[in-house]
Amino acid sequence: MAINSVSTKTIFRFATGLSLVVAILSGCASSQSAPDMDPGQIPTIYDKIDASLTARPDWIDITPDDENDLHFLVGLSEHHASERAAREDAMRHARTEYANYTGVDVSIVDEIISTLYGKSSDIFDATVAQRTKSTETAEAQVSRIKAKQWYWEKYKATYNKKSRGQVYKYWVLVTIPVDEYDHVQQVLLDQVAAAENGLQNNLQRTEATLAKARKAMSSGDVIQALNLIQQEWNLLYSEIKRFEAGDKYYKARVGQLQIAQKKLGAEIGTIRSSLIIDTCRGGSQIICNTGQGGKVTAWVWARSGESLNPVIGMPLVLFDEQNNMLAQAISGPSGRTDFNISNLQNGQYRVAVNPQAGTMALLEKMFADLFTKVENR
Repeated sequence: MAINSVSTKTIFRFATGLSLVVAILSGCASSQSAPDMDPGQIPTIYDKIDASLTARPDWIDITPDDENDLHFLVGLSEHHASERAAREDAMRHARTEYANYTGVDVSIVDEIISTLYGKSSDIFDATVAQRTKSTETAEAQVSRIKAKQWYWEKYKATYNKKSRGQVYKYWVLVTIPVDEYDHVQQVLLDQVAAAENGLQNNLQRTEATLAKARKAMSSGDVIQALNLIQQEWNLLYSEIKRFEAGDKYYKARVGQLQIAQKKLGAEIGTIRSSLIIDTCRGGSQIICNTGQGGKVTAWVWARSGESLNPVIGMPLVLFDEQNNMLAQAISGPSGRTDFNISNLQNGQYRVAVNPQAGTMALLEKMFADLFTKVENR
């Protein structure tokens, strides 16, 4: 029984030792295969054939702890057919790590760095050209941001026992200040404040313009009111374009500017509804010429509350029954307009606002078109 027991232990030790040998040999192999392969999928095998250093730097596997007020980031690439593509991939990963550390979206990393330091960092510039080995290890810095070290490996790629050529993989060690998070967060706060201040300045100016336009309307100065609103509408249009081209904080406020712009359009609609063309001082709204001279008279009024105010400088046009334009005129100080026409025949005539003349022609077409139906019937 003792002999059997010893034999069993010997066999167990031999099997265990064989397993350890296999495990050690597996750990020493230089080949790599693509991770997370689907069952049945053939992996690409990568056999290392060269490297920039005889041994991988420790920082590849373990990111160094903060030191001398510096924080370390490691960017790494996938396997690529060219060194440049691998370098750029490592840079992109470094950008992502920077974004994660500072709490920003990777899409605005360049903007943040530009705001902090005035230009983009080479280490985060995905278009940087391939460099010599001596240049690769040089500092690529913007103020306090720099690449501390590069490391690369070259592999022979094999897929399904067929050579796929040589590929590269790059790593980059980047240092940034430990307090970079605080700096970036302050930049974000400043950006939010700038966008909000820009929005409020626009909204306040628009409200002030509307107040001025309403005051002008209260005295019958329709043309001045329309000019004010059109100028503000143009200015808001430019501001909306500027906000749309800005960062995400500006973009998020575009909708509020568009609402303000719609209020301007609504105010023009209110002005249009307040206009009255009177051809008989409160009498019939149809002009019936009786052959007494060649003059047709009309008055333009603006309703403001319970009162009517004469409108000065409003371009008007006179039409006959066949809708032929006979004459154009501008309302005077009392809102009165005289159309002098030779050989005026008896009949019915129509007076309307002319949206294509005078100041009205300066309005946006969509606003001017609102006035095409302002007439005396």
